[in-house]
Amino acid sequence: DWISSDVISKLKGYYRHVDDVDLFVGGILESPLPG
Repeated sequence: DWISSDVISKLKGYYRHVDDVDLFVGGILESPLPG
C-alpha cells in the first residue's frame, strides 16, 4: 500500500510527526499496489 505525495503534503499541515497520524486516517488514505 502507498499514499500519494499530494495526500502526504496535506497531512503535513495537520500533523507534526508521522506517529501523530491516526491509524484509521492513515488506513483509509492508503491505496493498494497492483499485484
